[in-house]
Amino acid sequence: MHQLFARRLCARGLLCLCACLSLACNSNPYQYGKFYPAGVEPPPLVVEHGGPSERLDKLRHIVQFPARLFSFGREHNAEEMARQTEDQVIEYLEQNDLYDVYVAVNQYEPKDQWRRLRENDRIAPGWRYSVGALSVVGYFLLPGRVFGRDSYNPYTNTLSINSSDPTRALFEAAYAKDLHYQKYPGNYAAMSSMPVLSMVHQTRAASDVVGYLQTQEEWELEKRAYPRLYAQIGARSAKIAGPFVPGLAGPVLGLGGSIVGHAAGRIVAGKRDKEIELVKAEREQNAAILAELRGEDDIELVDGVSETGDAASGHVDQTPYFAEPAMNPDELE
Repeated sequence: MHQLFARRLCARGLLCLCACLSLACNSNPYQYGKFYPAGVEPPPLVVEHGGPSERLDKLRHIVQFPARLFSFGREHNAEEMARQTEDQVIEYLEQNDLYDVYVAVNQYEPKDQWRRLRENDRIAPGWRYSVGALSVVGYFLLPGRVFGRDSYNPYTNTLSINSSDPTRALFEAAYAKDLHYQKYPGNYAAMSSMPVLSMVHQTRAASDVVGYLQTQEEWELEKRAYPRLYAQIGARSAKIAGPFVPGLAGPVLGLGGSIVGHAAGRIVAGKRDKEIELVKAEREQNAAILAELRGEDDIELVDGVSETGDAASGHVDQTPYFAEPAMNPDELE
């Protein structure tokens, strides 16, 4: 009975999720964040990089070894991909007025995170020193730098980038944007960590990322984003049914949700790929027509002079061939 309920819950949740994402990604124009009044100079965006750490780097090499086995040689340009990811995130934050977000790239500084927790006045002290303190403890025990995990901590207002996947990093940046819209960010952050309610901010963040990439015309990144975002949210939505099933069925549900979400994302990406190709073809056609029209105008301006007359006498009539002939005043009477 519990298994049947869990299956139905997962299936309906995934179907609703995919439908909501498809509608949200295409129905409304993208809204950039505006969190500073007109005329107010925002503070500079702070981006800091973590220094070398032999212990953490060794752990990261061990933990991420299985992932490298399936990377098929992509690790050779990992540094370039990491720089591109950082640039993408910085551009997103600047265009959405998120200058107060602290960006930590491959950084592990528990003391600094505790300081930022104490100084973050946007979150009520009750939330900061309860759930927020636990988040810093989790940061200390499970470093994102080791696991290559991107995350946004609303209690310290820190965006940690530890991977070379711009989709995941933009997803966390979109969560920061969503939180900045909230009147009570502490309440929203606490509710976003709950199993069912977390789907609200995850769906909003995924929709915002896709809308942003569409507006920026990042075609290739947009197509890659659909399977990854849908798989991520599909796994988390399927885990909602974990408490209702016994044994190891909970993790299996998460894997199944990821597979279903990835498949749904591939379908949407294929549909968008056809739409993008049509847009590109239409733009190329319009550009060719415009170039042809401009070429004709240039011919009229450069070659549109009728050189007639007596070549022997050296007299040349330079009246443009498209000019109206001169009228005799007597003909007007």
